[in-house]
Amino acid sequence: MPVRSRWARLLLAGLALAAVACSERGATLPSTPGTTVGATAAGPLPEDCPGASPSPAAAPVAFVAGGRAWATNADGRRLWCLFEVRHPGPFLWGPRGDRVVLDGLEVRGVGAPVWRPPRGIETVSLTWLGAAGSSLAFVAPGGLNLNSAALGSIDLGELTPFRGGTIYEDVAGHPSGQGLAFVLRRQGASEIWMTTNSGGGAVRLVAPTRDRLGPLAFAAGGKALYYGSRRADGSRHLEVFSLAEGRRLAPAWTGERDVLAIVGRREPTATQVAIDTGTGCGDRRADLSGLDGGPGRPLLASATRPTRAVGWLDSRRVLVAEGGCAGPFDLWVVDTGGREPVSLARGIDRAALRRTDPRPLPAPPDLAALGG
Repeated sequence: MPVRSRWARLLLAGLALAAVACSERGATLPSTPGTTVGATAAGPLPEDCPGASPSPAAAPVAFVAGGRAWATNADGRRLWCLFEVRHPGPFLWGPRGDRVVLDGLEVRGVGAPVWRPPRGIETVSLTWLGAAGSSLAFVAPGGLNLNSAALGSIDLGELTPFRGGTIYEDVAGHPSGQGLAFVLRRQGASEIWMTTNSGGGAVRLVAPTRDRLGPLAFAAGGKALYYGSRRADGSRHLEVFSLAEGRRLAPAWTGERDVLAIVGRREPTATQVAIDTGTGCGDRRADLSGLDGGPGRPLLASATRPTRAVGWLDSRRVLVAEGGCAGPFDLWVVDTGGREPVSLARGIDRAALRRTDPRPLPAPPDLAALGG
């Protein structure tokens, strides 16, 4: 059982607690006004924020607390204040770890001259496009269109390949930066399709089914697409579609809880994946799957509150957030080899990994071959 008493002394009883909106998408925490006061292994957060631009390698963990975005190293003992922010929104970092999308589709760069002003647009699913993260693809509430938002502009575009009675539900970017997968519903059935970044060359991967499909995530090597499914018989699965073979493989995970998020490792040959399961933020649990078709196991077995997988620090360590719908949240570094979890930060509003995707990038998906 991890030792928590030291943190109780760090976080004084008078800390303000924030109400955090409940979310069921992605591997980041719900948005918040930024009124918590957090602490890391180095102690309470500083009162000033001079602004800094540490590299993703030096500071791979990012979080929001006290109305500011922070970055820290993997043990929480070196800390940088990045910028002031009260509404972090998705807090989703780009493929180079040097830009982040915030509330209203605002984008800020950290050590990179990129920007996008806020437009007040909410998203239910969001992904970066391009090898460097030059634009965004997203689904807005209602799901009538698949949209794009370029950096350095306030303009929006459309990627919508199908119209009329179609609802878009999830979108995921291929690790090459040159393709999109998405779930759509029409006539009461779910389907999964792939297109180019412009919405062209649409190819259907999963035929219409009454199963509920999503969320989506590509394997790091770009050769497989993972997706959650809740079948008509009530069973839940993590399904695998092989882009190399053009067919669906045997389920990688089977359980009794819905798949809420899929968080894969960065290695193309990885044989593990983290998944969040449950019905929502109130019972969410981060699990580890060996992709063997079994139910896996909880990542943070000692947790007394809901948990979610934030991301993989390396091939063994997973960043896990613990906290319910009302927050605040605590961050743990969980070693999948069985070592004791390490407390990284306490009392935060939101967390994410900022990392540079491995190079060289995988080849773009061959849509023509998939469509053949």
